[in-house]
Amino acid sequence: HASVARGSGAAAPTDRAFPTRHLILRNVVQARFDELVAPLGDVLLDESAAAAMTASAYLNAQVLRALSHGWLPARPQVQGRRTPLETLPLQALPYNAFEVLAEAAAHALSLHVGTYLLDQDAVLLDGDTPDGFATAWLASTLDAIRLDRDDPGHRAALLVFNYLAERDALVRDPATGRYRMDAEAQRVAVPEVVDLLFTAMRDGAAQTATVLVEQQTQLAPLLATDLERLDAAEVPVGLVYDQGARVLF
Repeated sequence: HASVARGSGAAAPTDRAFPTRHLILRNVVQARFDELVAPLGDVLLDESAAAAMTASAYLNAQVLRALSHGWLPARPQVQGRRTPLETLPLQALPYNAFEVLAEAAAHALSLHVGTYLLDQDAVLLDGDTPDGFATAWLASTLDAIRLDRDDPGHRAALLVFNYLAERDALVRDPATGRYRMDAEAQRVAVPEVVDLLFTAMRDGAAQTATVLVEQQTQLAPLLATDLERLDAAEVPVGLVYDQGARVLF
């Protein structure tokens, strides 16, 4: 059983507090899509792009994002030698820049891998399409940016969003305030940001990390205003699960 949580409060709903616990339960993903993602798309996404987005595309994006964490550089290297994370200058930043880079790399890599597989006619779930997958990925990105403003996941999603927006891989229509992915620019910009993030993580490049995290994780006023439209439209922020023995008996 699940109900929706509304408003942009700081407390994480149950499904955000335990993301891996419910990740691959398809009925949960369907509920998240129906109650959170599709309504977000109705407000912020290009209408034709949102029409191509399905719950399966959203599930593909979430699963690939979780898998992508396993494909990241295991530990940064300094001067060719693996170095414990706590000795890196990255840790001196006001927040854990390495954690933000890791989340951002996984987020960008999931889009890169999913697009590549679909371009190769690989079957993910239910005949997903590149456009539908990319739009679902964009919806999940906006959802992550909307909430948990002090969380590394928020900064990571914002970093990738800003990088792709600067390179016109995702585009905002000024007339409607709606967003869409540009397939051609996306196929150039996404491998670039993945390579940039992987290199910074592998090398423990503190200066690069500082620039990326401090300059690319600023919430632009225009985007902030767009996200406020979700609250005005009463789009829920999460699911609250009713669990336990009392539900079953």
